[in-house]
Amino acid sequence: MFERGFTHRTEVTVAAFILALLAAVALPRAAEVRGERFTWKDGRICDRGRQIAEFNVDNLAFSGVILKPGGPVMIDRWTVYWSLGTRWKTIHKDRFSADDSNPGCLKLHVVSHSDGEHHLSKTDISVAYDESLASYVYEVQTEFGTNRYNREPELRLPPRDFARIVFREAQAPYEYYVCQGRPGNWLKVPLGYLLSPDKFDICFKRGHAVSALWSATTRHVPVVELTGLTPHNDCSACVRTWPSVNVVLQKARTVIRPWGYLKEPASYKVYCCDRARLENVVPTAEARQYSPEEIQAYDRPGFQLQGVNDFEQGAGLQQTTRSAFWTSVGDLGQTQWCKETGYRGAASLKCGDADKAVDCRWEIAPPGLGPKLLSGKAYLLSAYAKTVNLEGDGAFVSLVAGRGSNPISSQKLTGNNQWRNLKVRIPAGNDPRIAQIRLHHKGKGISYFDCVKLEPVAPDRPQQQ
Repeated sequence: MFERGFTHRTEVTVAAFILALLAAVALPRAAEVRGERFTWKDGRICDRGRQIAEFNVDNLAFSGVILKPGGPVMIDRWTVYWSLGTRWKTIHKDRFSADDSNPGCLKLHVVSHSDGEHHLSKTDISVAYDESLASYVYEVQTEFGTNRYNREPELRLPPRDFARIVFREAQAPYEYYVCQGRPGNWLKVPLGYLLSPDKFDICFKRGHAVSALWSATTRHVPVVELTGLTPHNDCSACVRTWPSVNVVLQKARTVIRPWGYLKEPASYKVYCCDRARLENVVPTAEARQYSPEEIQAYDRPGFQLQGVNDFEQGAGLQQTTRSAFWTSVGDLGQTQWCKETGYRGAASLKCGDADKAVDCRWEIAPPGLGPKLLSGKAYLLSAYAKTVNLEGDGAFVSLVAGRGSNPISSQKLTGNNQWRNLKVRIPAGNDPRIAQIRLHHKGKGISYFDCVKLEPVAPDRPQQQ
């Protein structure tokens, strides 16, 4: 009896020990998912020893950012300095510190300046885990300063970027929506590249915390939420995209201060959200409404993948899905969507200047939505062109058959020509390719393009010896 009792107690003790051991093994995993121990070492941000991002102190940029614990990299690159195009960046580090003494929140602090020390930025970044979102949350508080008395050449500054976020291509945000901070008041904005009147900038008004939500290709939706206000501006910030995977946060207004040290704050958060949480957002979102004047001024000629591009219809400012259209490149102000003349119909694409030589063209945007050339098939690109007193290289069409390929061009028209048919033959390739069609104008004078068409044709026969 004693032996049986001892054996029973031993079995219970062993079982309890095994359960305790399993619990001890499971606890770190659960805690790891909850994001309860962030560490910083050599530029690596880790949660319970697993890397979730890198931060390069020399160029003030995150890379390989994971927003969902255990999930894939969602952000390839994300800069946190202030910049004005290529003119200057507050990228030269003065001070940097990383504080991981609180295991539930990592804090980074950066002070940096631009060339000549005319501009200074101070940025605080905290990394934590939000259990309700099941996401890591990066919260950024940043401040921009201009020192007028330190040889600052221009106090009246145009809008400045304070963040650039480049998503992984697989996580490309092809549609997005803006919330004005009140339940049910979602505004659906068309992803039309440059189609909106404010060049696709979305301004976040004073007094509202605004979230930009993307419809990504996975069940997790990346979110950028701007929460801070700019005391001297009517709008705190805006979002613009170029292309869709590259999101830029930018100050939306110029600030003028007559003296002293100018300070501009901005704050935002980056995290991800489960698509199930947003299932009612798209149906209930209100579409951005454009006036007839805005449509006339800012719409772009739509690209027709099948059939003839006669430029009679626009891409549509009201469209909420990503579609291709024709956009102008080159010398500014030298292209026009002409609604007065055409080879077929009453519209065409116009280029040039009657008084001076210019270099401009029309092409398909975004490039990734251009026509697809199938392997083993040859194609014929045709277009009609008209020229008026054109001097120089002339008017012509070209096609680039895939990234890195050399353009194939048609004949070039100069002088005065009524509508002439220009053709480019594209030989068959071994792999599928995305084509870029371009309508070129180089020289002094005017040119018009209409009825652009790309169609498969019989491959060239090999010549017999």
